[in-house]
Amino acid sequence: MGHLLARAGLILTVGCLIGCGGSHAATDGAGGASSAGKPGSSQAASTSTSSAACDDYVRIVTQCIETKMPEDERAKERQNLAIFKKMQASFPMAVGRMASQCEANIRNAIRQDSYGCYGEEAAKRGIQTACSLLTRAELEAIVGASLEEGVPRNMKCSYAFAGQPFREPMKIAVRWHGGRDEVDAARGAQAMVNGRLAKDTGKSDFVPGAKVDGVGDDAFFTLAGIWPMLQARLGDVSIGVEGLEGDQMIAIARLALPRIKAERDDQS
Repeated sequence: MGHLLARAGLILTVGCLIGCGGSHAATDGAGGASSAGKPGSSQAASTSTSSAACDDYVRIVTQCIETKMPEDERAKERQNLAIFKKMQASFPMAVGRMASQCEANIRNAIRQDSYGCYGEEAAKRGIQTACSLLTRAELEAIVGASLEEGVPRNMKCSYAFAGQPFREPMKIAVRWHGGRDEVDAARGAQAMVNGRLAKDTGKSDFVPGAKVDGVGDDAFFTLAGIWPMLQARLGDVSIGVEGLEGDQMIAIARLALPRIKAERDDQS
């Protein structure tokens, strides 16, 4: 499985490089010849900030590739990162407008961590992740059992039950934006499954999808594979909890939803 983070950052920043480059050229043209080659103090500060943010992104992803990523995935991800750096160098006039995009790349990399690379970076930067939303003590109080430390996996956090190696871990998935679409998609998928099973078995309520009151703006039970799952949203943020009893999943969602810091699409 490839390193989604580096690829996502590459795609997002290439788009910014192309779009920002065109915008910058138009601005220079409108500003007249006197501004050409003479960036003001605010532009210089923006360039400096952007360069630092992009360099920081390259640094943390490089460290992840070289220290935590499986050996058979490293060559491809090194190539992705090399393309990212080459694209930066190809659009020097756009560098001053890339700071926010590179910062978004860092957030994506940290939240989509699948190798345990970025726990310290998340804490240092104050970036909320699925593994930092609730403390282990809070979760243990709800489930009534000891848990291992949370393990990140692409926008999710998985908690194994201590001393129970054959028990399915509980999982928490978080969306900082697009939660409404996420929950609607889950409900739609459930309807498709029920429709198919109704056709094959004559039963239409295989996945009941019972609505849950008092949890955010919208919440219902569904299945994740063969495991029960609660999908819930508050505004445009959402959480999915799976692998527990229904009342336990409800308690986690009620505690976690108000803590999720909503972001716009262009901040992720």
